[in-house]
Amino acid sequence: MKRRLYLKDGVLHHPEIGRGLNGLAMCAIQYYSTRQQGDEDDDEEEEETWEDRAIALLEKSLEQYIEYKPPLSPTKQSNDQDNSNDDDDDYFTNPNHPPNHYDVSHINVNIALLHRQMGKHADAMKYYNEALRIKLLHSEDKEEEDESIVRLYLDIGDCQIYVEDYFSAKFSYEEALRIQFRMKETKDENSNNDDDEEEDDNKTTRFFSFLDSKDEDELQNMRLEQEKKRRKEEEEKLKKSTSMEGVIHHNLGRIYAHEGD
Repeated sequence: MKRRLYLKDGVLHHPEIGRGLNGLAMCAIQYYSTRQQGDEDDDEEEEETWEDRAIALLEKSLEQYIEYKPPLSPTKQSNDQDNSNDDDDDYFTNPNHPPNHYDVSHINVNIALLHRQMGKHADAMKYYNEALRIKLLHSEDKEEEDESIVRLYLDIGDCQIYVEDYFSAKFSYEEALRIQFRMKETKDENSNNDDDEEEDDNKTTRFFSFLDSKDEDELQNMRLEQEKKRRKEEEEKLKKSTSMEGVIHHNLGRIYAHEGD
């Protein structure tokens, strides 16, 4: 027996409802994707797939974020109505408002993944682009760029190849590569700064070693353990970064081969 979720018309929208609907969709995806084909429902006349049902839930989830309008404060209510259009524009471009919440970016990615799974790459591209827009909006206030932005450019580029838009795919992959290089440069700079700070710590430690040699030994052991941990973390990041760059170069190579370069 199939069950469906219906939301009554006129019910106020709220991000918490959207978060709950997203959770339901994720449960549905997990449930249906792990079922055996022999467990399929007997009703074969229905053309709607489980991916369609999951997408419908995720679309409802997006609607809760996008259509939600927070209650106006008394100060806002007393303002002239002439500014209402400006307020609406700010509401949809401000990263702190619900339509641009990180959850909305993740929901768009979930919908895009389902569309790709169904072979609808053009539809997937639309949701990937919306997720990327939100990620870029949030990255403007950050010193470091988010690696998920690189992943989104790669996903968009893959979809563009499927729809044979090789020019746009080339741009997407090259943009992913540029961001990846900038992230590596930032990490190298931070690493150099850490080395300088460590040298200052060593000087301070040497000074205090004249006062208490026992404390110096303990500090040295702690410093060695921290250095081992830091190097291990850097090695893991380097492996991941190198792997990502390899994917980008591989995809760019496919495009160059197609263009005959």
